[in-house]
Amino acid sequence: MSVHEPSGPAGLARPTRVLLTLAAVGGACWTVWAGQSILGPLVLAAALVIIALPARRPLDRRGAQAG
Repeated sequence: MSVHEPSGPAGLARPTRVLLTLAAVGGACWTVWAGQSILGPLVLAAALVIIALPARRPLDRRGAQAG
């Protein structure tokens, strides 16, 4: 047996996993910051669709015309 702690499922040591996780979180944060002019309208559009879709289904059942 080794004195070092056992490796994880990917076979990487804990400090390596921590550094990779921090790098991934930093990359994700930078991506959101860099794309905020695109992501803002997309998130707003998704929220509006999620809110409006349940209201549309009863109208479709009652025969409302699209458009």
